[in-house]
Amino acid sequence: MQIAVVIRNLAAEYDTHRVAIRDSKTGEPVYGVEWQSVLYNGKLHINICNYEWDKKNINIYINNRPVTNVSELITGSTVNMTNFDLKPFTPVLIRVE
Repeated sequence: MQIAVVIRNLAAEYDTHRVAIRDSKTGEPVYGVEWQSVLYNGKLHINICNYEWDKKNINIYINNRPVTNVSELITGSTVNMTNFDLKPFTPVLIRVE
């Protein structure tokens, strides 16, 4: 696990959007989940996928502030991110409003 902490810290240094995905119960970084963020048409888009078989209940933080309502672009719905279940191997593409 120490290597994961080192890599996560290095990645955080270069993440210009300062996106963090945390376990909603512990507040710790969530493992087995990958994400990428990009600024597109002035809005932050985040592609997220859980690469483990157990669902994860997550919170998203940008610059250490929690994100609440976002648009989920695959389903076209508005999602409340304060208690979001990330299903196994199911990509999620969100736009932060």
